[in-house]
Amino acid sequence: MKILYSIFLLIYLSFLTPLPVSAQATTLSQDLSGVWQGKLSQEVGGLYREYDFKLELKQMGNVIQGISRISADGYSANMSLEGTLNGNFVEFKEIKIIDQKIRKNAFWCLKKGLLMLSLHNGYEYLQGNWQGWSKEGSCTPGKLWVSRPQPFNVEKERPPIAQDKDILKESSQEPSEISEEYEDSRSTIIPTSINLDKTFQGRVIREEQAPVFIKKAEITLEIWDHKEIDGDVISLYLNEELILEEYTLQGTRHRITITIDTSKDNYLMLYAHNLGEITPNTAAISIDDGIEKQIRILRSDFDQSEMILLQYKAP
Repeated sequence: MKILYSIFLLIYLSFLTPLPVSAQATTLSQDLSGVWQGKLSQEVGGLYREYDFKLELKQMGNVIQGISRISADGYSANMSLEGTLNGNFVEFKEIKIIDQKIRKNAFWCLKKGLLMLSLHNGYEYLQGNWQGWSKEGSCTPGKLWVSRPQPFNVEKERPPIAQDKDILKESSQEPSEISEEYEDSRSTIIPTSINLDKTFQGRVIREEQAPVFIKKAEITLEIWDHKEIDGDVISLYLNEELILEEYTLQGTRHRITITIDTSKDNYLMLYAHNLGEITPNTAAISIDDGIEKQIRILRSDFDQSEMILLQYKAP
């Protein structure tokens, strides 16, 4: 099958639920001029699953002009674009390729689409789906996000964490004893409406499991690929602090000792750097506070990062 080395058409994420305009009006800037940087992901059929992406924009009223840049593995292209701002949405279309470096038998694609503007932790984000086209036809689509530092000070808040879920029975079983029924019920990430307050680096933070109750501040984590070893590369965050960076999951367990803040709720988040050979990126995590060991399975992809809430309860 011919590999399409594609860039992107950003179309509206139908499952995105924007914040009320009244809530955003006092925080989101009205001028998008400047540099936005981020990532592009691509579905199966493209040469890479993830690219670096950059927008250099100049806004005049509601009219936007600028340059987009796509790059991966030493290859790159710059493209001129134009667009319009309408509320918290940017509609844009690339006009032509200005310059490019491309491998033999591959090509860059022009793109267009609709991006949503959002705010989180001192950064503004533009994000959406994409598709592309060229003289060869349609390109393999995917998703895109870019961000920039907020141009004015707004108090930073930790993403809100829901606490009204039913509590599952706490488990100390080994990975081989994890029930198939539990596995099958969570084999696919199904996008739901997105609360843009719960995002990290342009990806939605998902909380779909009951909290893990911790009885001591110091806990030991073990993380591994509990099924087929397929090259999953992940980072692990405690709250928004990086505790494991770009680690390739193995069948053997990787151990980390951390200390949680007992004065507040904490959360562990799995961030995917690739999707391995089997989508999505999946990891087993053992959480041991010295009194009880609990095992959870986390799944993340290029759109969503799953988290576990850690709640301290004194013994």
